Amino acid sequence: MQRRGDLAEALRLCEAAGERLTAADIWLTRLLSTQSAVYEALLRPQEAIALQEECLAIAHQIGDHFSVIAAVNDLGETVRPTNPALAAECYQQGLALARQHDQPELQAVCHLNLAQVGVLLGQDRTTRRTHLEAARRLAWPNWPDVAEYARVELISDRLDEVWGGGAQEGEAQALLEQMPTPEAFTDAEIRGQVALLRARLLQATGQTDAAVNMLEVGLDSARYTDRPLLLNLLSRLHENAGRLPEALHAARREAEEYREQMASSHDRLLAAMEVSHRTAQFREAAQDARRRAEELDQNLRALREANERIREISIRDGLTGLYNRQHLMEAGQLALRSAAADRPAQVALLDVDLFKRINDRYGHQIGDAVLRALAEVLRRALPPTDLIARYGGEEFVVIRPPAPHPAPAHPGPANPAPLRDDLRRLSDQLNSGPLNLDRHELEAFQVSISVGVQVAESPDLDRALHAADLLMYGAKRSGGGQVHWQTEHRLCARPEG
Repeated sequence: MQRRGDLAEALRLCEAAGERLTAADIWLTRLLSTQSAVYEALLRPQEAIALQEECLAIAHQIGDHFSVIAAVNDLGETVRPTNPALAAECYQQGLALARQHDQPELQAVCHLNLAQVGVLLGQDRTTRRTHLEAARRLAWPNWPDVAEYARVELISDRLDEVWGGGAQEGEAQALLEQMPTPEAFTDAEIRGQVALLRARLLQATGQTDAAVNMLEVGLDSARYTDRPLLLNLLSRLHENAGRLPEALHAARREAEEYREQMASSHDRLLAAMEVSHRTAQFREAAQDARRRAEELDQNLRALREANERIREISIRDGLTGLYNRQHLMEAGQLALRSAAADRPAQVALLDVDLFKRINDRYGHQIGDAVLRALAEVLRRALPPTDLIARYGGEEFVVIRPPAPHPAPAHPGPANPAPLRDDLRRLSDQLNSGPLNLDRHELEAFQVSISVGVQVAESPDLDRALHAADLLMYGAKRSGGGQVHWQTEHRLCARPEG
C-alpha cells in the first residue's frame, strides 16, 4: 500500500495489526517501523520520531539487533532535513552496531547515508568516496539496489570533478563510455538519475541532440520527483540550441510536474487527517483545517516562501554559511556571461596557509572555527555584489562580476583591479593581527592566506578558476600570505604580487 501511495489505507492496516500485536516481539518492531515510514511520507516527522524511539526501546528489550540498527538509521533519515549533524551521529552509531553484529547490508546503508549527509556538512570528497565505495562493496549481491545507488553517486561525483575541473571533451567522452545506460538498472529512482547524468555528459561532449533524446527517454521511467530535474535540463538544452518553442514547452511541463507534486503532498496530508480523526487532537486539527480553508491564498504564499528558504539552504555550505560549490559553478557562469576585454570580471581563489598543520595540532574543531571566522571576514570585507563561496576544504572563491559600463582604458597592472586591492587589504589584516575565533578556548588565532586573482575577459569560468588556482599556488610557493594577480592574456607572465 505504501509503495503504491495509498498511505491512508496503509495506516488503517497498521492500526488493525497493532490491535492484534500486543506482545513486545520482533513483529511489533516491524509494524512500528512501517508506521514510522508512513508518517514520514505523510510529512509528519514528530509522529515518525516517536514511533522510531518506541521501536528502538522494544528492539533493545528483546535483543533484536537488526531492528535496533534499522531504527537508529531511520531516526537519522527523519531528522536529516532539519538537523544533519544529529543525523550523522545516528548513522555513525548504526554503522558501529552493524559492524559489531556482522550486518554487512546494514553497514552499506549506513555508509550510503553518511555519504549523503556529508554533503550537507561540508564533508571532503575523499571521505565521501570512501563511504560510497564501502556501500557498494557491502551491499552486493544481497541488496543490489543499494549497491547500484552507490555506483550512481560515484559516477555523479566523478562527473562533478570533470565538469568543475575544466576537463577536455575527451575526458567527458571517456566517462560517458564507462557509464551504463538507464536500462541497466531496475530501480526507477536510479534510472532517472542515470538518464540525467548521461544527458549532462552528452551535453559536455557537444552531443546536444543525443542529450535531448536521453532526457525524453528517461522521462518515461523516472520517478515523479525526478521528472522536474530532467525537464529543467531539457528546457536549457533546447534554449541553448536556439529551439525556443521546445524550451518553453519543456519549462511548462516542468511547472506542471511541480504543481502535481504539490497536489500530491496536499492529498497525503488530508489522508493522514482522515485516518487520525478518531482522536480528539485530530478532530481539532480537522476543524482548524476547515477554518483555514478560506486562508488558502495566504498558505500558498507561505509555501512559496518555505520553498525559497529550502532552496537557500540547498545552495549554502553547512559549515561557513557561504554559497556551496554547486551554486558557485551555476551562478558563476551567469556572473561571467558578459565578461569581455573592456568589461572584465575578476575571479579569486583563496587558500588558508598550512591548514593541515592547524587541524593536526589543534584538532578539526579549531580548524572548522578558522574556516567560519575567515568566511565572516570575507563577508564583511567584500561588497554584497561579490559572489563568495566555499570551493572545498580550506579553499574559497570570490567572483566579482563585470562593471555595468566599460572599464577605463589600459586596465592593466598600472591600473589594478579593485578585487586585488580588497583582498590585499584583507591579507595584510590577517598577517598583522590574529583571527578572532568566537566561542572557543582560543580567543584569537594567527592565520594567513594565499590568493590568486585572475582578470577574466571571457565568460569561461573553468579557465578563470584554473588560472586563479595556478596563481594561488604561486603565492604559496613564494611563502604564503600573499596575493598574486594576472590578466587573462598574461597568464604565463610572472604574477605581480
